[in-house]
Amino acid sequence: MMEQNTEPLVSIGLPVYNGESYLAEAIQSILNQTYRNLELIICDNNSSDRTAEICRDFAARDARIRYFRNESNVGAARNHNFTFERACGVYFKWAAADDWIGREFLSLSVERLQRDPTVVLCHSQVKVIDECGNEIMDFDYPADHASSTKPSRRFGDALSQDRTDFEVFALIRASTLRRTRLLESYVASDRVLRAELALLGRYCILPERLFYNRDHPNRSVRAYPAHHLRAGWFDPRLANHKVFPHWRVLFEYFRAVNRVPLSGWQRVCCYGWLTRWLARDLNWARLAADIVIAIFPESWRVMARMARSSENWLRPT
Repeated sequence: MMEQNTEPLVSIGLPVYNGESYLAEAIQSILNQTYRNLELIICDNNSSDRTAEICRDFAARDARIRYFRNESNVGAARNHNFTFERACGVYFKWAAADDWIGREFLSLSVERLQRDPTVVLCHSQVKVIDECGNEIMDFDYPADHASSTKPSRRFGDALSQDRTDFEVFALIRASTLRRTRLLESYVASDRVLRAELALLGRYCILPERLFYNRDHPNRSVRAYPAHHLRAGWFDPRLANHKVFPHWRVLFEYFRAVNRVPLSGWQRVCCYGWLTRWLARDLNWARLAADIVIAIFPESWRVMARMARSSENWLRPT
């Protein structure tokens, strides 16, 4: 690892709402990093549990922590963005209040980003754990995932993995992240952010397994089993509103392709990947389901049971 005084500052943004169950473990995994020159920015979305107490206790013991508490719940998207807006680092990483990272995650990621300026984010292979920390399964990205020099191929790789979406928790160049629209207040805007980052530069996936994703009953995808139910989680103003989440994601993918500077041929190739996306993971059926649910709101329960087998990548049978 490089000499400590030559290392750039890393900012970690930890948005949290009622995260008392796993928050201390998530924070400690950040403070235990072998890479020391970091700041941890915690934005508490007006939690009603012990979250504030836990955060203030850690902040009192480690000067690298800055703790902020919102006066009201502003939604997950805005709260995530608040952490980035307060960041000072050359590199930035979002952290979830229920996940944790291995001790070398930051040092290895910083080294890769410093070595290659064409890489915009660095992540690792993934281990999925349960609520007690027991291993459920390993998730492996292809070694060359979104690492092509061709933006369209990187875009295609990002779309091929948009049901997992772990890379939103990668270490990202802050300068590149500022060129994006960050997380917006619609369901699955994190998927679109990943795709936009892939259009802007190359990914690097570390071969080490240093990211531990916790699957538990209270995580958002379990608490809100249908996409339209998550609208209020992303933005409370959308709660109980009629939304078309999969149509919005498709629209935003097209929007990202048109917003990023690309050659004409590369843009055409990106449109080709979007056509393939429609056939992958029953996305065409999800678009149809958006319309059915908008007309018959309770139909989501039947559709969720029908689609459950496609969501079981976290818990293989």
